[in-house]
Amino acid sequence: MTRYFDRYASHYATILRLGMPLLLGQLGVIVTGYADTIMVGNYNTDALASASFVNSIMAFVLMLSMGFSYGLTPLVGALFAAGNDRAMAATVRNGVVANVAYVVLWSIPLAIGYFLLHRIGLPEHLLPVIRPYYVLLLVSLLPIGAINALRQFTDAINDTKVSMYILVGGNGLNILLNYMLIYGRLGAPELGLMGAGIATLVARIVMFVAYVAYILCRASYKRYRHLLLHGGLEKSQLRRITTTSMPISMQIGMETAIFTAASVFAGWLGANSMAAVQVLTTIGQLGFMVYYSLGAAASIKMSNYLGLNDTTRIREVAHAGYVIILASALFASVVFYFFGHALAGFFTNDEAVVTLVTSQIGLLILYQFGDATQIAFANSLRGIAHVKPIMNRAFVAYILIGIPVMYLLCFPIGLKISGIYLAHTISLMTAGGLFYATFRTRIAQIESSRP
Repeated sequence: MTRYFDRYASHYATILRLGMPLLLGQLGVIVTGYADTIMVGNYNTDALASASFVNSIMAFVLMLSMGFSYGLTPLVGALFAAGNDRAMAATVRNGVVANVAYVVLWSIPLAIGYFLLHRIGLPEHLLPVIRPYYVLLLVSLLPIGAINALRQFTDAINDTKVSMYILVGGNGLNILLNYMLIYGRLGAPELGLMGAGIATLVARIVMFVAYVAYILCRASYKRYRHLLLHGGLEKSQLRRITTTSMPISMQIGMETAIFTAASVFAGWLGANSMAAVQVLTTIGQLGFMVYYSLGAAASIKMSNYLGLNDTTRIREVAHAGYVIILASALFASVVFYFFGHALAGFFTNDEAVVTLVTSQIGLLILYQFGDATQIAFANSLRGIAHVKPIMNRAFVAYILIGIPVMYLLCFPIGLKISGIYLAHTISLMTAGGLFYATFRTRIAQIESSRP
C-alpha cells in the first residue's frame, strides 16, 4: 500500500490541483442548469417540458462543439511542455477559427429544423412556447465556439482557474437574469421560458468577452499575445486541428445523440415523461460534469507527458484519473440515492413528475459507473492524441447499440421511461470497455515502436 501511494500520490495531487478549478467551473454550469430547471419548472409544467425538448436538441450541438474543442488539448499541451510558443500560438489562433466555423456549420441544420417542429409529433399546445426559446438558444450558440477554443488554450497551459472564474461569473449572471426575466422581478418584464433564453444568450456573450479581456490584459499572457494576434490562417494547421478534433466531436455527439433520442422518445410518452427526463438529465449532469472535469485534468497531464514521450507517467496518470473518477461516481450515487426525491421536488412542483423521477433513481445510479468509465478512457485517448478510433467505438456503443436498444425497451417491451435509463447503462458500459481496450493497445504500440 505504501508503494502504491508513493507511486500515485503526486498524480492524484496534480489531477486534483488542475481538476478542482475545472470542477468548480463545471459545477457553476450545473448550478445554472439546476436553476434553469427549477425556475422554469416552478413557472409551469408546459415550460419545463418545452425546455426539456429544446435543451436536448441544442445540447447536441453544444456537446459536438465542446468535443471539437477538446482536440486542441493534446496539441497545445504537448507544444506547451516542449516550450514551442510560436507553434502553440499558431495552433490556438487557427483553433479559434476552426471552432467558430464548426459551430456555425452545425447551426444551419438547427435553423432548418425550426421550420419542421410541427412535423415531429410534439404536443401541439407546446409549440408556441417552444418556438421563441428555440430561436434564442440557437443564436446563443454563436459565441460558444470561441469560448471553447480559448478555454482549451488556458486549460492546456495549466491555467485552469480562469475558466472557473469566468464560468462561475457567467452562470451567476445567467441565474440573476433568469430570476428577473422568467418571473418579472426587479422591474423586468415577465417573459417565462423566453426570459430564460434571453438570460442564456446574454451570459454567453459576456463569457466570451471575459476570455478575450483576460488574455489581452493578464501579464502572464504577454509572451503569447503578439504571437496570437500577428499571424494568419494556415491550411496545414486547420487540417491538423480538424483531424484531431473531429473524432472527439463525433464521439461526444454520438453520446449526446442517445440523450437526444431519449428526449424524443419521452415526448412520444407524453408531457410528464418529457418533464421527468429533463429533471433526470439535469440531476445526472452532477455526475457527468464532475467526471469530465477530472478526466480533462488527467488528459492535460497526459498531453504534457506525451510531449516528453514518457509513457510510464501516462499510464500512471490514466490509472490515477480513473480511480478518482470512480470515487466521484460512488459519491454522486450516494447523493442521488438519499436525496433523489428532494432534488426532483426542487425542479418541479408537479407531483406526478416528481413521482416519475423518483421511480428512476436506481437506474440513474446504475449508469453512473458506465459513464465514469467511458469518460475516463475517452479522455485518456484524447490525452495521447489517439482519437481516430474513438469515433468508431462510439458509433458501435451509442448508435448501433444504444438507440435501438432504447427504442426496443421503451416501446415493444413496454418499459417506457425505465427503458431509456437501462439503455443508457448498456451503451455507456460498452463504450467504456471499448475505450479502455483501445487505450491499452495504443500505449503498448508506442512502447514497442521505440528503438
